[in-house]
Amino acid sequence: MGKNYTTMKFESDFGLLSVCRLFTTIWETRWGSSSSFPTSEMRSRGDVKRLWVGILIALPSGTGVALSVLGGNTGKNLQK
Repeated sequence: MGKNYTTMKFESDFGLLSVCRLFTTIWETRWGSSSSFPTSEMRSRGDVKRLWVGILIALPSGTGVALSVLGGNTGKNLQK
Protein backbone atom coordinates (compact mmCIF):
# COMPACT_ATOMS: atom_id res chain seq x y z
CA MET A 1 0.00 0.00 0.00
CA GLY A 2 1.34 3.46 -0.86
CA LYS A 3 1.91 6.46 1.33
CA ASN A 4 -0.92 8.82 1.96
CA TYR A 5 -0.97 12.19 0.25
CA THR A 6 -0.15 14.22 3.37
CA THR A 7 3.03 12.27 4.06
CA MET A 8 4.16 12.52 0.44
CA LYS A 9 3.47 16.27 0.37
CA PHE A 10 5.34 16.86 3.62
CA GLU A 11 8.38 14.93 2.38
CA SER A 12 8.34 16.79 -0.93
CA ASP A 13 8.05 20.21 0.72
CA PHE A 14 10.75 19.42 3.27
CA GLY A 15 13.09 18.24 0.51
CA LEU A 16 12.53 21.35 -1.59
CA LEU A 17 13.01 23.65 1.39
CA SER A 18 16.25 21.84 2.20
CA VAL A 19 17.50 22.37 -1.35
CA CYS A 20 16.60 26.08 -1.15
CA ARG A 21 18.39 26.44 2.17
CA LEU A 22 21.49 24.68 0.83
CA PHE A 23 21.56 26.90 -2.26
CA THR A 24 21.13 30.03 -0.13
CA THR A 25 23.97 29.00 2.17
CA ILE A 26 26.30 28.33 -0.77
CA TRP A 27 25.32 31.62 -2.44
CA GLU A 28 25.87 33.68 0.72
CA THR A 29 29.24 32.13 1.49
CA ARG A 30 30.44 32.70 -2.06
CA TRP A 31 28.98 36.08 -3.04
CA GLY A 32 27.16 37.49 -0.04
CA SER A 33 28.37 39.74 2.70
CA SER A 34 26.88 40.13 6.15
CA SER A 35 27.51 43.89 6.15
CA SER A 36 25.02 44.39 3.31
CA PHE A 37 22.09 42.71 5.06
CA PRO A 38 19.64 44.09 6.01
CA THR A 39 19.91 47.21 3.94
CA SER A 40 18.57 50.56 5.10
CA GLU A 41 15.65 50.13 2.69
CA MET A 42 14.75 46.80 4.31
CA ARG A 43 14.95 48.33 7.79
CA SER A 44 12.77 51.29 6.77
CA ARG A 45 10.01 48.93 5.58
CA GLY A 46 9.80 47.47 9.06
CA ASP A 47 8.87 50.74 10.74
CA VAL A 48 5.64 50.71 12.72
CA LYS A 49 4.09 53.44 10.56
CA ARG A 50 4.78 51.58 7.32
CA LEU A 51 3.59 48.28 8.77
CA TRP A 52 0.23 49.86 9.67
CA VAL A 53 -0.12 51.23 6.14
CA GLY A 54 0.60 47.76 4.76
CA ILE A 55 -1.97 46.20 7.06
CA LEU A 56 -4.58 48.78 6.10
CA ILE A 57 -4.01 47.96 2.42
CA ALA A 58 -3.78 44.17 2.85
CA LEU A 59 -6.95 43.69 4.91
CA PRO A 60 -9.47 45.08 2.40
CA SER A 61 -7.60 43.43 -0.44
CA GLY A 62 -7.67 40.03 1.26
CA THR A 63 -11.31 40.50 2.19
CA GLY A 64 -12.18 41.26 -1.42
CA VAL A 65 -10.41 38.14 -2.65
CA ALA A 66 -12.12 35.97 -0.01
CA LEU A 67 -15.55 37.34 -0.85
CA SER A 68 -14.90 36.81 -4.54
CA VAL A 69 -13.95 33.19 -3.99
CA LEU A 70 -16.85 32.53 -1.63
CA GLY A 71 -19.25 34.24 -4.01
CA GLY A 72 -18.24 31.96 -6.85
CA ASN A 73 -16.58 34.77 -8.83
CA THR A 74 -19.97 35.94 -10.07
CA GLY A 75 -18.56 39.32 -11.08
CA LYS A 76 -17.01 37.81 -14.18
CA ASN A 77 -20.50 36.90 -15.45
CA LEU A 78 -21.58 40.54 -15.57
CA GLN A 79 -19.47 41.26 -18.64
CA LYS A 80 -21.21 40.14 -21.85
